[in-house]
Amino acid sequence: MSEARPDRTMAYLFALIGALFLLLATGVGSLGAYALNQAGEVASFPETEAVMVMASSSSGFDHNEGGYVTTSYYTYEYEVAGQRYDNNWQQGGSLTWEQGEKFPVYYDPDHPEVSYMERRDNVSIVLGFGLAALMTLISLPFWWFAAKSYLNPQGTAQPS
Repeated sequence: MSEARPDRTMAYLFALIGALFLLLATGVGSLGAYALNQAGEVASFPETEAVMVMASSSSGFDHNEGGYVTTSYYTYEYEVAGQRYDNNWQQGGSLTWEQGEKFPVYYDPDHPEVSYMERRDNVSIVLGFGLAALMTLISLPFWWFAAKSYLNPQGTAQPS
């Protein structure tokens, strides 16, 4: 007579959920690493003055947000080595800059058509690494339950 195999379904389920949280942590952490890398590059970019040539906003119902949202749209121009460039940018919320307003931009010296209005995106860096750490911490109980369920599957006697 062969011995019945213990049911380790719960162990596999917990391991799968733990693996999914670690996969999410890896993806979100990659976004944080990308933002950190981009911030490092932009920190070394030269600065030039730009002028806002168009600033507008629109509001509408966003089903994903579950309400009305306002989005602002901008077009600004700047000059590098006698060559004029323009760039577009948008942000959630009401207008921050007005048409004709001057402000600094940071451009890529190898590709001056690429510019940034801010040197660093601290929010993306903190969110990326913070959420990655949180996802990793959330995965730990699932791994613990997976190991516990695997070592002591349902239907086997537990030592007292």
